[in-house]
Amino acid sequence: LAPVAQAVDIDINHDIVVAAGLSVGDTFQLAFVSNVSASQWDDANADDQTSSSNIGWYDNMLQDLADNGTYNGVAALNLTWKTIGSDGSVEAKNHASLGATTPLYRLDGLQVATGYSDLWDGSIINAIQRDQNGGTPGNEILTGSKDDGSRADNNNYIGSGSNCVRGHSGATNGDWIHSDSDGSLDTNYDLNSKMYAMSEETLTVVPEPATLSLLVLGGLGVLARRRRRRA
Repeated sequence: LAPVAQAVDIDINHDIVVAAGLSVGDTFQLAFVSNVSASQWDDANADDQTSSSNIGWYDNMLQDLADNGTYNGVAALNLTWKTIGSDGSVEAKNHASLGATTPLYRLDGLQVATGYSDLWDGSIINAIQRDQNGGTPGNEILTGSKDDGSRADNNNYIGSGSNCVRGHSGATNGDWIHSDSDGSLDTNYDLNSKMYAMSEETLTVVPEPATLSLLVLGGLGVLARRRRRRA
């Protein structure tokens, strides 16, 4: 279990917080599915590295998509985004790491998992089927991973060559990341497939600024009264 980055504050009235029904002090992380494939993003950015064996290339793609996302204020959160996937050097469960007891939510507030173990136990609560612009893109997702978050067998990981395990974004069983429920493993290295992303930071729900100011002022008022009594 890799360490999760420092927490980022998010206002209690933020659209994602409201949709998820969270309260002040609650912590969580976010996930989305890309609305474009690696091939489409590569073409748009003239990067010419679609078949890169370095998962950092895919991280850069997802970061760019999130930074320009239009759904529920995702861009303004200024989060760091990582691929939920495995290449030859890192595994999904460690690359995009979820806190042990930190719940994972979609950008529309639906919960995906209650924490690290729940994410990698072979099923999720709700499918990761919402993109950075609020859409619901196609099913096929490049992951290169097993449903426990480890690297796929037989070199079927991201950047390995001709084959790569895929998941289905509409699934809540193990097929969400390792599609084999029909008896045959989906290892089509189709670069028109989409990608999953997870926030590296943990978000902490805080009071709205006006409420926080009132609390501070109230506290100062109490201190002032105590000082007058002592005088």
